[in-house]
Amino acid sequence: MKCAEVGRLVDRYVDGRLAADRKAGLERHAEKCAACRRLIAEAREVGRMLASDAAAARAPRGFADRVMDRVYRETLWQPAAPRGAAAGAPARGYRRLGLCVMLGAAALVVCLVVPRAGLRWVAGSSPAGDGSVLVKSMLDGADGAVRSALSAAGGSAARIVEGGSR
Repeated sequence: MKCAEVGRLVDRYVDGRLAADRKAGLERHAEKCAACRRLIAEAREVGRMLASDAAAARAPRGFADRVMDRVYRETLWQPAAPRGAAAGAPARGYRRLGLCVMLGAAALVVCLVVPRAGLRWVAGSSPAGDGSVLVKSMLDGADGAVRSALSAAGGSAARIVEGGSR
């Protein structure tokens, strides 16, 4: 093993995460190389210092929650599901999409069914006919509405059309 390889493997060696065959090769090299022994000793010392500092420096209670709350407030990112929400509940966006689809379907039904339901078929005619009977019945209904509006206005159609009601 060469010094460059020891430099790459020293952290795993000190942490005890190095495979047995590599560990044996590193130890054989370190017996002969003072620079690599010094490197291993420094890595062990750094590991000890970090472990003691980590034990001494504990985050205050609730620190992580406060940090995450601030992240939520300061960014556009929101958690997928609010805390305490049921795991199987759909996200808000999917609920809105479902609502829009249902409202669109209801509007389509209203647009297609209501006009047809309001048309009255004349006795003896069928919806498959040429439609002239249907048109005539619709116009007669409109004429009746116009006549009633004119009579409510207080005059006949001729008088209103010719010069208004006097």
